[in-house]
Amino acid sequence: MKRKNTIFSKLYVVLCLAFFYLPILVTMIFSFNSSKSLTRFTGFSLRWYGELINNMEISKAVYVSVTVAILATVISTVLGTITAIGLSKSRKVLKEMVLTINNFPILNPEIVTAIGLMLLFSSLGMTKGYLTMLLAHIAFCTPYVITSVYPKVRSLDPNLANAAMDLGATPYQALTKVIVPMIKEGIFAGALLAFTMSFDDFVISYFVSGNGVKNISIVVYNMTKRINPTINALSTIVIVVIVLVLLFANLIMPKLQASTVKKMDPKKRRIVAIVTAAAVVLVLGKWTIVSQGNHVLRVYNAGEYMDLSLLDKFEKQYNCTVVYETFESNEMMYTKLASGETYDVLVPSDYMIERLIKEEYLQALDWKKIPNSKNLLPEVQNKDYDPGNRYSCPYFWGTVGILYNKNVVSQEDLDKEGWNILCDEKYKGDLYMYDS
Repeated sequence: MKRKNTIFSKLYVVLCLAFFYLPILVTMIFSFNSSKSLTRFTGFSLRWYGELINNMEISKAVYVSVTVAILATVISTVLGTITAIGLSKSRKVLKEMVLTINNFPILNPEIVTAIGLMLLFSSLGMTKGYLTMLLAHIAFCTPYVITSVYPKVRSLDPNLANAAMDLGATPYQALTKVIVPMIKEGIFAGALLAFTMSFDDFVISYFVSGNGVKNISIVVYNMTKRINPTINALSTIVIVVIVLVLLFANLIMPKLQASTVKKMDPKKRRIVAIVTAAAVVLVLGKWTIVSQGNHVLRVYNAGEYMDLSLLDKFEKQYNCTVVYETFESNEMMYTKLASGETYDVLVPSDYMIERLIKEEYLQALDWKKIPNSKNLLPEVQNKDYDPGNRYSCPYFWGTVGILYNKNVVSQEDLDKEGWNILCDEKYKGDLYMYDS
């Protein structure tokens, strides 16, 4: 009986591991697929890694994700550790009240936190971008650090700091050389959790970002609506980096007897701190300084509806800066507009144009400044949602069609059945329909 239970337990573990890791393995395999197919492997190729390297949008998103995650982790870890230590010395009523408030961001649905932070930044008149994303990440990471560090602090002897100061230590030395080393496991756990939460976040980042600032999650979300194997290449690189970090942390770190920082003298530590602070200032400065002058064009378009290389050519030709953002749906675009975001050019669908006109979000066009209007087709102008095209200019038009392989689909069946051929059992399993 015990042997049967052991076999079933091992089988259960194997199935669980397969359920969790098999999709990751498939993703990694198809990142080397020579074709665009996500279901059929046609041959080994590094094509998608080349496209990933040449994709500036993804490169910028990786930079934003990594820098925001690192800064948010460092700042939230410091804030969370100080708060946890302070709570251990506070009165019971204040302690319970703060801990209860600290649980709100953890228990709250992300969408509620995202909209709350978006409205906060809008009411303060802050331009959404790198800084607002960083502040939002610090806000939702800090509670996780407090939750990780506080139990460790609570397990310490409350008289430990006083005993250290009685032996001649200053309050700062008692904190850094006595208390912090004894709670470092909780601090490391909180820091790792904060970094993971920040790097992985999508919902909050989407609602608090702007000015063309996007992290990996936002870019990948926009890419998932189209068949783009570049996602597989990006995912594989992230997985490999995580594996290397885990191997380093579990195999190499335990063998290191003392870190480089500990061997530094106080002067070198100050230099490192100054350099780190300068790097933080440079990173923040790069993303928070608004471009000088009025030559900034803010465009909000649907994802993957424009070749991004055109933006560089446009900027060079007209000596301006284009802040280009993308949305996944008209409703998401509307939510940002309702929060106070403003753009020079919007590219919504027809039904959303009608709504934006009724709610007075759109400014009337000056057709004298659109010389190419003479090239517009008459059939795409003067529509019911905007009679006379006072607020909108046709940009993109198309229709739904059916593509078929003449060597597979019988012309006779097509002529005879028309649209009903889609329900013909003869072609079962050979149809693909885009989910739109």
